[in-house]
Amino acid sequence: MVYLSIEDVINKIDNIESDNDLAVIEKIIRVIASNHRTLEIYELCEKVIEKCLLLDNKRLLVNLYGYQISIIYNFKNKICIASRLINKMIHISNEIKYEEGSAWAYSYIWYIEKYNGNKRKSVQALNKTIGI
Repeated sequence: MVYLSIEDVINKIDNIESDNDLAVIEKIIRVIASNHRTLEIYELCEKVIEKCLLLDNKRLLVNLYGYQISIIYNFKNKICIASRLINKMIHISNEIKYEEGSAWAYSYIWYIEKYNGNKRKSVQALNKTIGI
């Protein structure tokens, strides 16, 4: 993949008009979010989320929430935001029958509950992940 500057990515996001455009930018955002877990990248995801909502692309919406969570779930002051995003992931995944999205969301619940020392809740979330 050719390296794109943040400005190039923003320009691509601004020019999204179709699901095909969303698919292209999703690949770029996935790599960036995996490698650069910053609030700036979180905001880039927000811009793509706006496009997903306009184009009613719920599957990609679930993935973008997942990328955002991966960026912020280690910030203690952002854990309630991560929890809201997890709930959105689960709700939308159930609505569109996207099992991978549900499993991904429950894996975040497992991590957060385990991190917080809630063994029972973490095991419940892990079991849901496995059972999906």
